[in-house]
Amino acid sequence: MIVITEVERYIDLTALSKMIVICKLKGIPMSAHCQVTGRVPGFGKSVSHSHKRSNRRWNPNIQRKTYLLPSEGRRITLTLSTKGIKTIDRDGIESVVARIARAARRSEQMARNEIRPIVKLKSTAGTGYTYVTRKNRRNDPDRLVLKKYDPVLRKHVDFREEK
Repeated sequence: MIVITEVERYIDLTALSKMIVICKLKGIPMSAHCQVTGRVPGFGKSVSHSHKRSNRRWNPNIQRKTYLLPSEGRRITLTLSTKGIKTIDRDGIESVVARIARAARRSEQMARNEIRPIVKLKSTAGTGYTYVTRKNRRNDPDRLVLKKYDPVLRKHVDFREEK
């Protein structure tokens, strides 16, 4: 079993330091997750001859591998699937680490709700009644117009997004 004992965070690369940890043997168990390809265990059923089903898990072939980052002059240890190792051999460690850092920055942006901001919908009937909701910018880049119930008029009217 591969386990983590010592976690070293790098101050220079904030997004990358969240993704990459240095692992050593003994301590708490490490998940079977590839840091490059994102491969995780698959789950399903084992079916016997009598069709008795039992739960099972297909683990990816996860390896700990240490690479030298020449641009930073330090070594990093990654948990990789064998496909992740081949990807690093093909593309190079520098480009793969840059890709991991970009993915970490993107996930931070999604966590800040830039994609799903809170918007205020105002009644077009002029009653002043408003709804507050979230909008998905990928699906609705323009101003949102929804038909909703206006309790002042007691009927459904268009509600328009206001900034």
